[in-house]
Amino acid sequence: MLKIIFTDLDDTLLKENKFEESLLFNFIQKLLRDNFIIIPVTSKTSSEVLKVFLKSKLNFSFSVENGAAFYKLTKNKRYTRKVNDNAVKSSKIKKILSKYIDKQYLRQIIIIENLNIKEQMRITRLQENQIFNFLKREF
Repeated sequence: MLKIIFTDLDDTLLKENKFEESLLFNFIQKLLRDNFIIIPVTSKTSSEVLKVFLKSKLNFSFSVENGAAFYKLTKNKRYTRKVNDNAVKSSKIKKILSKYIDKQYLRQIIIIENLNIKEQMRITRLQENQIFNFLKREF
């Protein structure tokens, strides 16, 4: 029987953007031995997830940017990407919003990529070295 666990990363497998190796690694290994498939679903970018996976030596299929794309782990330990047909490219968001939001309000929208690094860090509560991968949003 196929057993799949869909889980978030933040505050589930990660604590303050770090994998809690001492707490989780043995538990995850037991689940994998018991033929569970673990699929993290996160708002993080693929760059952020892959960085965590590389550091913690984890290899799972995963979904990023709130379901915008799915990365399937193949048998040869490579990822194939499937983009959700309903995903919106981040470069198109302001154009889409302009169709539905009055111009006076549209001018008040601030895109996080346009803020300085200190503001980005304050809003996201990420460290400066984590912002780079955070800003690799596609959707």
